Amino acid sequence: MRLRVLCVVMLVLLAGMAPDRGLADGPGMTRKHHPWGLFTPGAWKLVRVDTYEGDAKTATSSTETKTTLQSLTPDGVSLLIDVAVEVGGKQFETQPQVVKQGFHGELCVPGLVVANLGPAQVTVQGRKINCQVEKVEVADAASRTATRIYYCDEVEPYVLRKESIKIDREGKILSQTTVEVTALDVLQDVLTDKHGRVDRRRASSVKAVLKTPKGTTTTLAVSCADVPGGVFRNTLDETDNEGRHIRHSVLTLVDYGLSPDDNRADSLRSRRPGRFRGKAYRLSR
Repeated sequence: MRLRVLCVVMLVLLAGMAPDRGLADGPGMTRKHHPWGLFTPGAWKLVRVDTYEGDAKTATSSTETKTTLQSLTPDGVSLLIDVAVEVGGKQFETQPQVVKQGFHGELCVPGLVVANLGPAQVTVQGRKINCQVEKVEVADAASRTATRIYYCDEVEPYVLRKESIKIDREGKILSQTTVEVTALDVLQDVLTDKHGRVDRRRASSVKAVLKTPKGTTTTLAVSCADVPGGVFRNTLDETDNEGRHIRHSVLTLVDYGLSPDDNRADSLRSRRPGRFRGKAYRLSR
């Protein structure tokens, strides 16, 4: 379960029709900068995560997660997240949850403070890109998290870098995260059907590194603005603070749709998805 939660956290950090490239919602970060913000409610994505503990050659656990865009508001998105877990051949049901995010990718919670820090540059593959920087801070009774977001309106995937630090009330660092786009405009195979026909789209490569007192988690992801939620493939490796490998996981896209009835399962898919029938369904094999 811990790894599943970690995968969801990293995806958040990586934070009916095709995206509108000409959309402009005004100054500052808008729905254009969120990986779900340019889709219509009902768009969905189904991914599978296989987790390998230590040096295991076969997956020790698997999850399938279906995320559906429920609504768009002037200040964020609402996502319905439905998860099935399989451990040791046994399947476990979880209750679907609704997650509300602002356009910075942050959870909508009280006490959120956003500030514009002005212009800066980000370098991707030797190319210097002019960006704007916004700082997002949120605090609770136990900790405070500050995140700097570097974004550019002209270059997909728009958010090109994130730097986040979480500290406790005594000033001790609980975690540090860096997310950076490492490659732009790369042709990638998104899905392949049973006849070998490929859904190939332009995508970006993203690297995320999460450091805590217990160790480091490194995620290498591929993101496409045409796919709801952006990320459609990643690998995640976790090591302890002495560099020993703890676990490895692989996320793959099973299917996605731009509306509730848009199902590519019969034409473009990497495998048969789990059956989402209300709250109970089984993982695919």
